[in-house]
Amino acid sequence: MLRRERLFARLDKAREHPIVWIAGPPGAGKSTLIASYIEARKVPGVWFQADAGDADPGTFFHYLTLAASDVMRARSKAVAALPRYGPEYASDLPTFTRRFLRAFFALFPAQSILVIDNFHEPPGSAAWRHAFSEGLRELPDGLNVVFVSRVPPPPEMARLIADQSITQIDWSELRFTEEEALAMTAGVQVEPCDATEEGGYRAAVRLLGRPDRPTAIFAANDITCVGAMSAAQELGLQVPHDVSLVGYDNTSLAQIRHLWLTSVDNASAEVGTLASRALLRRIADPLSAATEQLIRPTLRVRGSTATPPPG
Repeated sequence: MLRRERLFARLDKAREHPIVWIAGPPGAGKSTLIASYIEARKVPGVWFQADAGDADPGTFFHYLTLAASDVMRARSKAVAALPRYGPEYASDLPTFTRRFLRAFFALFPAQSILVIDNFHEPPGSAAWRHAFSEGLRELPDGLNVVFVSRVPPPPEMARLIADQSITQIDWSELRFTEEEALAMTAGVQVEPCDATEEGGYRAAVRLLGRPDRPTAIFAANDITCVGAMSAAQELGLQVPHDVSLVGYDNTSLAQIRHLWLTSVDNASAEVGTLASRALLRRIADPLSAATEQLIRPTLRVRGSTATPPPG
């Protein structure tokens, strides 16, 4: 994993504010960034993975208590003393939220981080978002809450932004610099080829014939990956024991049982749908603003990949 020292320094500075909001599209590396930062800085704390069920306050408080229990076994009595949410508190949710979070935050030593990942998942009502925003004011000095989300802070947190309780790290900062991209690909061997089975075969023969033979090949598409599989077999190599192969596009070819290729599904149908809609909007309104939409690809793991052999 690449240590992104540039962003680690940015997070060090951001933690001068009680709340750090990291927002970016799917696959932007938000969760990886904060996880690697916590590991590098040896910071104590708790990681809470939000989902749609947390739109209900009772569910949120319940699972936050469970999360505290997992990391605070030595202080089990303090965890057990956390306020329990019931229907009687629905009429004054901000007061209960502040009381709960005050006791919850008190469980953690100074310099701890509470990460709330996927904060965009639970929609929640405006009243619940307001109550939660009020509860964040109980955050003591020396503790940080880090939100990881695909979207900016909701309107209910406007006051926290205005008084600089929240600082934001957005997609423009998360993007890899040229230097980071080069570091990520250091040691990667690139073998040009045309996008055919024959091209994949010839490129793989050149790669696999080297003294420093790679343990894995990521092909430009599924058909070149099939060519790479043929090359490996002709060279007496077993897939995936000796070399792993990964294609791209997740075509029906990758799903043939005899091949059973691991491949990246780039959601081409969804991309096509969104592109068509964007085109129709532009035709209807030529002066409409340009938009950027990033679609997260999915790795479809099948039989052509495995853990590299020892040595």
